[in-house]
Amino acid sequence: MQSRTRTWWIVFAAWTAAGLVSAVETYYYCNTFKGFPVSLATCLMGRIPIWYVWALATPLIMRLTERTTWPPRPKMVLAHLGLFFVASLGFSLVYAFVDMRTGLAMGEYSYSQRVLRMLVGWILEFLFDYGIVVFASATIAAHRRHRESERREAALTTELVRAQLSALKSQLQPHFLFNALNTAVAFVRQGDVKTAERTLLLLSEILRDVLRQVDSADVTLREEVAMLKRYLEIQELRFADRLRVSWTIEPSVLEARVPLLLLQPVVENAVRHGIACRASAGALGIHADREGDRLHLTVRDDGPGPPEGFVLKACSGLGLRNIRERLEQQYGGAAEFRLERIDGGGALARISLPFRTELAASGIHGG
Repeated sequence: MQSRTRTWWIVFAAWTAAGLVSAVETYYYCNTFKGFPVSLATCLMGRIPIWYVWALATPLIMRLTERTTWPPRPKMVLAHLGLFFVASLGFSLVYAFVDMRTGLAMGEYSYSQRVLRMLVGWILEFLFDYGIVVFASATIAAHRRHRESERREAALTTELVRAQLSALKSQLQPHFLFNALNTAVAFVRQGDVKTAERTLLLLSEILRDVLRQVDSADVTLREEVAMLKRYLEIQELRFADRLRVSWTIEPSVLEARVPLLLLQPVVENAVRHGIACRASAGALGIHADREGDRLHLTVRDDGPGPPEGFVLKACSGLGLRNIRERLEQQYGGAAEFRLERIDGGGALARISLPFRTELAASGIHGG
């Protein structure tokens, strides 16, 4: 509705401007070249109203042009010719009438003669006016179609990315849950029923949180850390005193939005390839801070570290590959994920992504 009103105002202003030009032209023509004294007010009253005939015809021309394909069909050509004739005739009728009523009429001609002279003598002017409206209408219609096409393409891209993210999350969640269940099964086989019960209780809490957020592209870091602490409690039950976990989470970043289950696969990788490979106790450090508009997350272990020549992009492990793909889908090139070997032993995983606290509209990067 607002767009239609704005269009009407633009049409009205354009043809009013044409009427002003015509009025000034008539004023100078009559007073300078014809010696026919006339006031500017008379010229304004005698010229501006007649151009509103084109203002009334413009919406019809625009609508017809929007429906016209190229090359135009004979039916559309006839429709344009008919509309052109009606607009030209209407302009001529009003022009002759106003001229005679305001005293701008020159020569001894009847009303019908003046109308006929206008139709014949101004045919090129009418063609030009009609052509301007058709050109403007075609340009606007093409721009509107382009924008609609872009919106449809963006919507399709968003739906595709959302489907890909959903598939990645669906792939990751069973992977994580099965690994945790295997830990509980191991305790049952060992006859440690109490620890197995505690493991299952923690797992049920994690499952409840995951299912509650299943339709969300992201969660707060506070929620992510809460799920991660439950997962690490399961690992602490598994490794007893062989696992030492330290947390350095700045309070100011706890409300930052991060992808669901972002840190868990990184921590799981550190436990499996770092802590589990050690005969003695191992340390795991989890750090989160903010630098400007960037959120930095790091997971560090003191295990053997990745092998020489390790390339993260070539890693076939489900967890790490899943993180890389999810960050690419959700943030494009704005997120970074690295896994490095630490001099002297150990691994350092770094994740850097835009810091934001608002819930994204699907949390999807469409570019």
